[in-house]
Amino acid sequence: MKRASSKSSLLSYDFTIGGILAEAWQRVKGAKATYWGALGLYFLVSMGVVIVGVSLSGVLGLFVGHESEAVKLFNSLWFLLCYFAILSLTVGFYYLGVRRAIDLPIRSKQIFNIYRRYWKVLGALAAIVFIGFFVFFVGFFLIGVGQGAYVAYYGEMSGGMRLLLLLLSGVLSFAVILLGYYLMLSFSFAPLLVYNKNWGVIQSLKASFHAFNQHWFKIIVTYLVMIVIYLLSALPLFIGVIWTFPMILNLIGILYRTMFGVERDS
Repeated sequence: MKRASSKSSLLSYDFTIGGILAEAWQRVKGAKATYWGALGLYFLVSMGVVIVGVSLSGVLGLFVGHESEAVKLFNSLWFLLCYFAILSLTVGFYYLGVRRAIDLPIRSKQIFNIYRRYWKVLGALAAIVFIGFFVFFVGFFLIGVGQGAYVAYYGEMSGGMRLLLLLLSGVLSFAVILLGYYLMLSFSFAPLLVYNKNWGVIQSLKASFHAFNQHWFKIIVTYLVMIVIYLLSALPLFIGVIWTFPMILNLIGILYRTMFGVERDS
């Protein structure tokens, strides 16, 4: 397998779906406690952030009124700040999987290492979210405009035409959703590239997009199979999730290693 040797070039890679899944399973042993400990830290931080936000909102409400615009604005800004702060922390989960994929020691608290390059990671995450919502907004806006233009031009529609327009709108809406999620998925490795290789946001987005599109079908099928395994493992009282949650993180780490290689000094 060939890998890129510089920031500007990424060479070819390949993998088998069965091989990736098998390795992800093999690496579960010895990692479960660390991954679940990291999840516990994640929930503690999330709860702490929520409690702080509610408390500050309550104090502000005592001075300006709980229904005031100032409180509503504070709540909106706090939610946005917390959303991206917690979203960045999820990248720390994935990097635990990357470390596991190259046999480096992993500890639960290492999920916080991602904050060493927080602003660049945040920039990559914000770009991915913006791209997804931009596609959704533009796509649904154009569908709505098309529907309005058709009604304005042709006036009243028969029952058959109304049904046809409804079906066409449904198909186009589904296509927009698929396109949006596909693009977000294709850029999804950018935050890890920003952190692990210390690349710029734009470079990381480009690298993730090009690497993903080399084997997009295999990657998506791998994810779908992993989702099915996870859902099946959750059926008997969620007991199987003890193993499949770490397996998911291992799988992401192995895919990243396969696609980009890993800088060991991060």
